[in-house]
Amino acid sequence: MFNVVWFKRDLRLRDHAPLQAAVRDGLPVLLVYLFEPAVLAHYDSNPRHWRFVWQSLQDMQQQLTPYQQTIFIANQNAFPFFEQLLLKQAVHSVYSHEETGVRLTFDRDLQLKRLFLNRGVLWREFPQSGIRRGLSHRAGWKDQWFDQIRAPLQHPELAALKSFALPEAAQRALAGPPLPAFLSEQPEGFQPGGETSGWRYLHTFMEKRIEGYLRQISRPAQSRRSCSRLSPYLAWGNLSVRQVFQFAEKQAGMVGNKRNLEQFLSRLRWRDHFIQKFESECRMEFENINPAFNHLRTEVDERLLQAWKDGQTGFPLVDACMRCVKATGYLNFRMRALPVSFLTHTLWQPWQAGAGFLAQQFLD
Repeated sequence: MFNVVWFKRDLRLRDHAPLQAAVRDGLPVLLVYLFEPAVLAHYDSNPRHWRFVWQSLQDMQQQLTPYQQTIFIANQNAFPFFEQLLLKQAVHSVYSHEETGVRLTFDRDLQLKRLFLNRGVLWREFPQSGIRRGLSHRAGWKDQWFDQIRAPLQHPELAALKSFALPEAAQRALAGPPLPAFLSEQPEGFQPGGETSGWRYLHTFMEKRIEGYLRQISRPAQSRRSCSRLSPYLAWGNLSVRQVFQFAEKQAGMVGNKRNLEQFLSRLRWRDHFIQKFESECRMEFENINPAFNHLRTEVDERLLQAWKDGQTGFPLVDACMRCVKATGYLNFRMRALPVSFLTHTLWQPWQAGAGFLAQQFLD
């Protein structure tokens, strides 16, 4: 018997509750990451995301090498992968973080719940950050968020991790087709993935760059340096919100203007606040939050939409934003709002027509 730790948007080896619990369980552990073809082909997916994931996995592999551990990486959708694995191997439990994803991953998880239940496999899911599933109201959410964020970090004892090695025949059967070639490409202009890079960005922000945080947070060019630039590392789980929050609080003595630190910590909570809204009202992936808008802007003008995508609208700041995010995967908060506002209010296009395109561009 062995356990499985399934990595998803939690590509780190520290403050990782599922990995910690699997190590403490004492059984051998199979570490798994799946490049799921259905997810890679989804409307919000782009090769830049999966290159970041690949870089993150390589960083993890390097950290695991001294412990003679490795992550089994497969090019398979989750359901057929686990279905095959359970047919061939004696799995006791699957450990993973909860995921606030899209409808595709939600439906996948429902399928997996039924599979694990039918096969007598325990699926232990752990919350990421302060996001709570099944929340019917927001009373007390802020206090519970602080309780979660200030709880002790959950660092797995990697030296105690017992590795489970799949037989070679099983590896060949489960690996799927070769991984996409674009994973190893390294286009310029994008932040590199990985826990090591995430910590480097956090250190440089707290040591120096935070000094211009509030003063330059809304400035398109200056904010590229003065903002933390941690969003992709949080989105893909190279760092946890708890790690960032606690590290920043401990470094408070280094920060000259305390308002910079206060506002940064506040925005970490903002981030989880909006993820919680999506978790609780997932219909907003497809629907207007306010149904009064359901019959406005229903037709798409492909000519206007393409000009917006290409940064060729003739409005310099809007075009600069679109060209920048396509080239680098990043815009600051205010400039993220501008292209969407322009698309819906000036070009009078439905937000759904541009949402998937922007999701593909943002590295986070």
